Amino acid sequence: MCSSDLLRAWQRIARAGRAPTADNAVTLLAALRVAPSDTLAGRMAVTLAQTVRNSQAADGMWTMPAGTALDVSLAETCRAVWALGPDNQANRLRATGAIERQRARLASPWLAAWALAADVADPGEVESLRKIVRDALTTHADGSKTFQVDATRWDGFRVREAESTAVAILALPKDDPLRADLATGLLTAYRPSTGFGDGWIGLLAMRALDEVFAGEIPREVSIVVSIDGVEAGRAVLASKQPHAPVRVLAPALVGPAEHQVTDRKST
Repeated sequence: MCSSDLLRAWQRIARAGRAPTADNAVTLLAALRVAPSDTLAGRMAVTLAQTVRNSQAADGMWTMPAGTALDVSLAETCRAVWALGPDNQANRLRATGAIERQRARLASPWLAAWALAADVADPGEVESLRKIVRDALTTHADGSKTFQVDATRWDGFRVREAESTAVAILALPKDDPLRADLATGLLTAYRPSTGFGDGWIGLLAMRALDEVFAGEIPREVSIVVSIDGVEAGRAVLASKQPHAPVRVLAPALVGPAEHQVTDRKST
């Protein structure tokens, strides 16, 4: 990112952080939480954290507009706790009580994943919730996995596969081999023009990938083209040449019949 792009990004964050709504404060805090305390970003994170904490109701839930579906409110409560981080134990404990009172709702894979990612699940329920998440994963032909849910976000948009897959990574324990398969599936959602999606999805995806790869860039990424479910071509993108384009050669399609052509990335 060049200096002018960085400056514009900071200007947008500064404008959004002047008087943010509770949900915008959660998103901004998740982005700035790791910033050093002696920087502008770090000082803004302190203010945002207070805004998020103040938005928690007495019952432990995060306040939402009247008429908001319960599942959306529960997911937003988990999202807020996750954004606050591990140091805000008082908020976490109140949220844990709220989630426990709605335990039956955690049969939803989406809510189960968020409860685990935010560490607000009852310790005795953790394994059963992990099973709910694992059972909801989709396995693809190349061995990668994704986590697609039918759910609505706090802003009214439907949850996209990249977003839910990132949350599944955060939900599973660090030594679970499924996280690597999910990371591979998440990488396939990246597009040069749009990234992983909107800003929140991109933030969530990068946080999840950073946990899986522990800050290390994969030595190589395979680009695989499949025709009608059968691998037809493959090329390797090496980390030593991150800007060098790769070309995948595949046989020409024959005949007027419809064919399904897909591309996937794997590490």
